[in-house]
Amino acid sequence: MVVPAQAILDARQRLWNELRICAEPGAAAPLAALTGGGYVPRPGERVAVIVCGGNSDPATLA
Repeated sequence: MVVPAQAILDARQRLWNELRICAEPGAAAPLAALTGGGYVPRPGERVAVIVCGGNSDPATLA
């Protein structure tokens, strides 16, 4: 599956705006896939997204 770059940046910004999590783009990719419909969990499936900010520049967040 390919997640568009803009969807990843939007997910990263969403993590910051809603949860104050400064995530690196790679960590926001799974959230982008889930919220953008790129990945749809099967009924009963439990999904976790692990978020890291080790390679993130907080200055790039609005």
